Amino acid sequence: MSTPIIIQQERAADLWLPRWARRSHPVVRRQLGLNWRTLAPEYTTILRVYLFQVALIAATYPIPFLFNIVVPLNIAFILFLPLALVAYGYCLYRIAAVASYQMAREVQQESVELLKMLPMPNREMLLAQAAAAMWKRVDLISTLLMLGVFFSLPGVMAQYANLWSPYEYAMVSRLAMALGLASMLLRLVLEPFMVSVIGVVMGVALPHRAASVLWALGITGMYFLILNLVRQLPLNGVARFGVEIALPLVAPLVVMALLLQLALYLLRPD
Repeated sequence: MSTPIIIQQERAADLWLPRWARRSHPVVRRQLGLNWRTLAPEYTTILRVYLFQVALIAATYPIPFLFNIVVPLNIAFILFLPLALVAYGYCLYRIAAVASYQMAREVQQESVELLKMLPMPNREMLLAQAAAAMWKRVDLISTLLMLGVFFSLPGVMAQYANLWSPYEYAMVSRLAMALGLASMLLRLVLEPFMVSVIGVVMGVALPHRAASVLWALGITGMYFLILNLVRQLPLNGVARFGVEIALPLVAPLVVMALLLQLALYLLRPD
C-alpha cells in the first residue's frame, strides 16, 4: 500500500534537519506519540521574506529616503515588543518544563537504561530528547518566527542606525542591519533549543520534576542576565559588532556543548 501524499510531504518537511532532530527519529517519535505529524515551520516563507527585507535594506543605499518610510514604523514594533517578549518567555518556559519533565521521567522509570542500549551514541539520544520537546511546542516557535520576520525590520533598522549612522557608515550600518535581522531570527530557534537541552540535562542531573524545572529556568534566566550585562559594556567597532550579532549565536552553542558533556558524564556506566 502506498503512503498518502500528505504524509510523504509531512515527512519530507524535516529531512533537511540532522537525523536526531527529525520526527521520524525513534526517540523523537516515542516522545511525540500520536502528535508526530505536527506541522514544521514554514522556513521557505521566512527565508523569502528575509531576503526581501535584505533587498529593502540594500535599496536604502541609493534611495536614502526609504529610511524615512520604514524607521517610523518602529512605533508599531515598540508597541508589539512587550507582547512578543511575554510570548517568547512563555515559549521558553513551556519548552524547559516539557524537556526536564520528560527526561526526569525517563530516569525515574529507568527507561533511560533501555534508551542507552539503542544503536546510537548517548549524545544523539540526549539531542533527540531535546528535539522532541521542541517539536511539542513548534506551534509557538512558528508563530514567533512569523511575527519576528514580518514585524521586526523597523526596530532592527532603528537599533543599528543608532549604533552606526547609515549616513556616516553606509556599508557597515546596512550590513549590521541585515546580519542583525538574521541573528534575531536564528536566535528564535537556537535559544529555545538551548533551553530544551538545559531541561534535558537537568532532568538527568535532578530526576525530580519540580527541581529539574526550577533549575532549568534558573540557568536560563542567568544566561539571559549575563548576555544582557555583556551588551551594556562600553564597546565600539568590531567588539560591539560581535557582542550584538555573533555572541547571541555562539553563546548557546557553548552552553549546550558544556551541558551535554555534563549529561554524558552523569550517564556513564558506574
